[in-house]
Order: sequence, then structure tokens, then C-alpha cells
Amino acid sequence: MLTLSERFSGELLPWASPLPSLGRIAKCSPPLAVPGRQRRTSTLPNRDTRPAAYRFALQDTARRLLPEEVRLHSCLRFRHALAETVDIRFSEEYQRAFYAGLQTCGSVWQCPICAAKISERRRGEVSQALDTCLREGGRAFLVTLTVSHGVGDDLRRVLSQVREARAKWRKGKMWDKWMRRLGFIGSIRSLENTHGANGFHPHTHELFLLSADPDEADVIEFERWASAKWRRCVEQVGGWANEHGFNLQRDMSDATYLDKDAEWNFSHEVTKSNLKNSHSKSGRSMNRLLHEAAEGDHEAGRLWAIYAKTFKGQRHIVWSDGLKKRYLPDVEQLSDEEAAQVAEDDATQLLASLEGSEFQKVVRLGLRGEVLDLAGQGDAFLLREYLAVLDVDVIPANKLVTSCQQVDSLQALYTGPPT
Repeated sequence: MLTLSERFSGELLPWASPLPSLGRIAKCSPPLAVPGRQRRTSTLPNRDTRPAAYRFALQDTARRLLPEEVRLHSCLRFRHALAETVDIRFSEEYQRAFYAGLQTCGSVWQCPICAAKISERRRGEVSQALDTCLREGGRAFLVTLTVSHGVGDDLRRVLSQVREARAKWRKGKMWDKWMRRLGFIGSIRSLENTHGANGFHPHTHELFLLSADPDEADVIEFERWASAKWRRCVEQVGGWANEHGFNLQRDMSDATYLDKDAEWNFSHEVTKSNLKNSHSKSGRSMNRLLHEAAEGDHEAGRLWAIYAKTFKGQRHIVWSDGLKKRYLPDVEQLSDEEAAQVAEDDATQLLASLEGSEFQKVVRLGLRGEVLDLAGQGDAFLLREYLAVLDVDVIPANKLVTSCQQVDSLQALYTGPPT
């Protein structure tokens, strides 16, 4: 039989520190070498082999950079007031583990974990609407709007210019005339930000859904007219825009918008651009800034904190009136905070239940992510052995709720989405 030292090192947990052979676990056992602790003085966990540990490391960095954000500091660290226990569950569909019964902050701008949950739900909604529109014979194109900016420009001011100019751009009799001419049904708008050689780059992506394939000459004429109007509107709010301030891409179906390097389609671009971990000639994503801050880059941390404070309260995804009702009549409409709590997969396996005080041991050790990465193997026995090494007591099965009706009720209330 494998010793604990052998089970929690090598192939099973390649990042784990070797554990001494303990014989049996007891309260009087000597201090243990804790798996995963060394990440505090080393590089970030590998996002491919240790995805949960990576995301929690980013969240820890966000908490450090935003000490005043109370909700962020409580996110996935404390038991929800309505939850009886903190559960560790495994999703067969997603092949990963997640916590249930914990508080969440629901911030798409400041929390990398909640942002992933929320953005995935929004991506599914956008993809469904786009697919339905195309099946009905409609068409879609993507408009990107931004303003010119430079290093040192105030992000709040530049963001305000983008927002105010867009409001002007979409008004007027000529706008209404063009929408009728193109067969405009509605639009889905997302807000994004990057940082490059010219400073912060806030911009919007807007998906225009049309009732039919418009005449090519009309599209060319609209693009020319809309681009010129955008520049005028930006000037009216005190900014300026060059030829790159307006961009129109046609035929935006998920099948035609695939990134050359990954399975990244249009619905991802609209809803999940803030989660990209990219560093290209065009600039760094906000997730990349947070990544670099977690690795010790103080300037990246300063920039990310400016962004997080400025974008707080901004709406990430906005649908035009009536569009969701038309394309998503049976989809429950949830706020970001609600979406951060809802499970995407109800068919989950309960691996372990912990009292709130026992889960705090995991929090204090800084091993929330490591526990989920191990739980992602779907092996309840292995997980319980690991928790025992950490001196974390698991609630015995005979003390859990036994009524099927009560279990279903608790799951409906407290199960959170995969992280």
C-alpha cells in the first residue's frame, strides 16, 4: 500500500512537496510539508496542469491590489450564510471540480474566477442568439469602436469619450434610415480594455443582427458613412479618432470567426476578451496584466488596479431592447452576481463536505486551488486522504442530510458553477 508521502508526490501531484511517512495521522503528528505552499516564493502555477491553482493565485493577487474591495476579499473564502456546509463537487461533463456553498463577489472586472463563470454563461447566450439568427436566414456583422489615446491619458476620461461618442453615433434620422435599410433586428455590445504602447485602450465590440443578407453596395456605403460619423461624434465629446477608430467585420458566424491558434470564435470575442492571457503588438489584455502582477511586476499591478477601479460598475454585455426575449425566450435572465452562483452542470458528484471552520484551514494554507485540482480527478478517496494530511476534517456521510428532497433543495440553492 502506498504511503501518504508516495500518494501525494510524483505522478499524482507533481507539484507537491515530499511528505514524511507518518504511519497514521494524529493531532500530535509533527508539522507537515504542505503541498503547493512553495508557489508563494516561485512562479505562478501552470495554467494547463494546475488550472484551479492558477486562477486562485490570480484572485489572491487581485485581492492584494484592491484591499478596499470587501466583496472580492470574501469571494470563495467564506461559507454562504444560507449554506449548511462547504461542498467539493465534481462535474462529469466539465471534468473538473468546484466549491459549493461559498460566497461569491460576481465581479466580471475584478475577480478572475467569477469573471470566468459569468463570461462562459454570457458566451452561451450570445452564441445561441447568433446561431438562431443565422438559421432563420439572417446575417450579422461586428463593429468595433474606439478613440485615439496616448501614454498617460486618464482611463476614466478616455472611457467616457468612448461611451458618450457611441451614444451620439447611434442617434438621428439618418441612423434610423440606415437601420431600416440594412434590416437591423438588434445588437449585443461588449466592453473591453487592453494596454499597449499608447496606454489604455478601451473599446466596444458590437454585434449587429440583421434580418437578411444586405446588399453589398449598401454595406460599403454604410461603412463609409458610419466611420465618418464616428469621427465627428468623437470630436464632439472632446476626443479624436483616426482611421482605426471604426472597424466593421462582416459575416460574423461562429463558424467563420475562428482564431488561427485556438478554438476562439465570435461569441468568445464578444464575451470573454477580458479573460485572454495575451501579450501581442496590439497590447496586453487585463488578464495578462494581472498574470504579470502575480509574478512580481509592480508596474503591471499598478496598471491593473487602475483598470479594475475604473471599470467597476460598468456593464460588460448589453443587449438591445427585446433581443433576449426574441432569441432566448426560455433562458432564465440572471444578473452577474446570480450567474456567478449558478451551476452550469447539475449532474455533479459530491466528493466531500466541510464545516466552514474546516474550510478555513484550507484558506489559511493558501490551498483552495490545489484542493480543486486534486478533486478534478474525481476520486473522493484520494481527496479525503489529502484533506486528512492537511488536518482538515470531512463531515462523515452519516451526518449529512439524508432526505433526497432536502438534498435536492440544498443543491438548487447552494451549488456554484465550475471554476
